[in-house]
Amino acid sequence: MCIFTQENTNAFIDDATLLLHYLGIVKTSCDSRAIIQQYRNFLFSPVD
Repeated sequence: MCIFTQENTNAFIDDATLLLHYLGIVKTSCDSRAIIQQYRNFLFSPVD
């Protein structure tokens, strides 16, 4: 089972983007979004 559903994928990415930006991990929201996108496939990948 996936922890996150496809319906709240965008909301999760937006929240994570804002969090990373707030924490100063990345300087721009575009950079943080790119980082989140890299982990998106892992988070939503089906478990065999």
